[in-house]
Amino acid sequence: MSIVNTNQATGSVTCGCDTPTKSGSITYRPPMDIYQYSDRYELHLDLPGSSADQIEATIDDDVLTVQGRVAVRYAGDITPIHAEFGVGDFERRVRLGEDVDPDQLSAGYQDGVLRLVLPKRAERQPRRVTVKPGN
Repeated sequence: MSIVNTNQATGSVTCGCDTPTKSGSITYRPPMDIYQYSDRYELHLDLPGSSADQIEATIDDDVLTVQGRVAVRYAGDITPIHAEFGVGDFERRVRLGEDVDPDQLSAGYQDGVLRLVLPKRAERQPRRVTVKPGN
């Protein structure tokens, strides 16, 4: 199993959806990278301009939801001519596979990047079997 739903026929991955947040609208979906290690998955979301107290991560019915707000960066009468960084409400959802231990989820926010660590269940992790000489 994996952390996300993968369409076996196309190899496509379902890892996000745009649905209304608590405030009623989504301004943007932040970029997200998913990494797989032998003992865990890591999700990295680029959220420059946010803060740890503006980000919420929840697990409900095997779906990890990350939502929050990125504050407006421009004060007063400044109007950006071109802006690529998201501002406002955001949300990302990831359906968790059965190999993820949702009770061990941890999260940290540093330098504009949210890092979520989802350990794999111990019984699902690969293990090495020692082969001994003899019967």
